[in-house]
Amino acid sequence: MLYISHGAPTFALEPGPLGPRLRSLGETLAGRVRAVLVWSPHWQTRDLRITSGAAPVTMHDFGGFDHGAWVPLLHLFPAADVPVLQMSMPVDADARSAHALGRALAPLRERGVLIVGSGSLTHNLHELRSPGAAEADYARRFADWVAGTVLAGDAAALLDYRRRAPDAARAHPTEEHFLPLPFAAGASAAGDPVRRLEGGVTYGVLSMDAYLWGGGEAV
Repeated sequence: MLYISHGAPTFALEPGPLGPRLRSLGETLAGRVRAVLVWSPHWQTRDLRITSGAAPVTMHDFGGFDHGAWVPLLHLFPAADVPVLQMSMPVDADARSAHALGRALAPLRERGVLIVGSGSLTHNLHELRSPGAAEADYARRFADWVAGTVLAGDAAALLDYRRRAPDAARAHPTEEHFLPLPFAAGASAAGDPVRRLEGGVTYGVLSMDAYLWGGGEAV
């Protein structure tokens, strides 16, 4: 299972350190992934919905672009040769329901489906800085706490991040961009190795880290 931070709007054109790492990962997964299921905050509905159709249209969410699904997949599978489905995020979702949804979908792994949570490890757009600006201390503290928690497999702490993580409310004034992380963690299996794909911090406040469960041996 995979969590990708798509946070920066320019991630398509400015891949930073994460883009090449996703491309390399996609190469290791080639031939083993029959389809991709993406859960992103850029499609929110009252209840769960899923895309359908052989060639779904691009949904332009805000500012004339939808970077929740196609931008991270641009780096992961640049040939666009893997079928992709997108599932909506309920507007009342929280960390626990996101984790439970991931657990419910985990059996799809046995059918070769790569479950992707696409969000942003930190997402305070009110504090965006100029490109190349020094990273904010709070964004680094939060990202490092998440790393320690995810790598330790501490699901209880992850689901209680709002209370336990340093600067949680500042890193995520609203929760929707964090929820794909517990979603992806919920879809992992007990004993799955987990790897952090460091993506750095862009615009001073947007951590671009990604996480992979299964090490590529299983999707």
